[in-house]
Amino acid sequence: MTSLGYKVVVVAVDGLDYNLVIRWKPKHFMLDYIGRHRLEPVLKGEKPYTPVIWGSFLLGRPAVDLGFSLREIKEARVREVWGPLAYLLYRVKKALIGDRRTGLGRVLKRLRIARGVGPEGLNAEGVKGLVRAERLPEGLRRLTFIEKALKEGFRVWVREFPSYNEDEIFRIRMRTPMMLGASLRERVEFLEKAHDTASRIAREALDAIPDYDLVIYYTPVIDLAQHLLYRRGRPKHMLLLRRFYALTEGVVGELIDMGLDEGALVIVVSDHGFDPRSLDHSLTGYWSSNVDIESLVGREVLITDFHCVILNHLWGGKNQSQGLPQRGSSGLPLILRGTMLGSFQGLLSSSGFR
Repeated sequence: MTSLGYKVVVVAVDGLDYNLVIRWKPKHFMLDYIGRHRLEPVLKGEKPYTPVIWGSFLLGRPAVDLGFSLREIKEARVREVWGPLAYLLYRVKKALIGDRRTGLGRVLKRLRIARGVGPEGLNAEGVKGLVRAERLPEGLRRLTFIEKALKEGFRVWVREFPSYNEDEIFRIRMRTPMMLGASLRERVEFLEKAHDTASRIAREALDAIPDYDLVIYYTPVIDLAQHLLYRRGRPKHMLLLRRFYALTEGVVGELIDMGLDEGALVIVVSDHGFDPRSLDHSLTGYWSSNVDIESLVGREVLITDFHCVILNHLWGGKNQSQGLPQRGSSGLPLILRGTMLGSFQGLLSSSGFR
């Protein structure tokens, strides 16, 4: 086995479900250490929503504590899509009668006041507004481990990541609710096109691994497939769902294998799983790694913990190149071993993590 270096490869698999991984045992999703992470401490009563969870992953703190919640995103959608005048009228309506339906949206459409909404629904400007609304505000973006790594001079590759720079993938995800009323054949065709897009981006990530310090790849396919196919008691649907698990594993398996060959810290992580009873996101996500993340943090892993784990690993490599910490007998960087347990709070409270 290649000794552990200081490169990091993150494979973010939206919706990857702990129970289905344990049941179907896709080997590339099951590295040396596996576990689940609970979302209740991160969401604090909010409904699990993809950009909020991945935003928390990037920030190392619950995004809801920093003003990036589903409620704020909904406000931003109105502001970005409808434009300033329509947004002002919306705020007045909300202050007077709350969220009661009044038909204001229909009136604004007829009067052509809504910037991003035409008679047929969202126009191109409206879609761009939705994309902007789903991203972290610039002040929070600077607090992500991506921006911190870039500021330190690390080479970072990341494409189409929710809450950060998602665009093309978001346009696919926003079509999913409309596909719930489609035939099974149409659902599968939609998922195959999403898989093709995710595969193309994965090939770019694969090319990036040798040259970058941090590579972050994201795929939405499993989450989309679960929404459209996870139906207990319907064998055909479940067989198709398993097929998309296998297709996704095939795509990310190449990334994981190359990451391991390059001696990288490899992290597979999902934002949530799937609840087949409610047919919606569950409050439990999945993680796996070639490093025992749980031992590093000294308790059950939360999705916010990966922020420090990734930065510590990168900084360990930078320090070693400058003749600072060397490897311990375990082969792990010293910065990632027992001393890290006591350093988490210090890191979070330091000026770089305020």
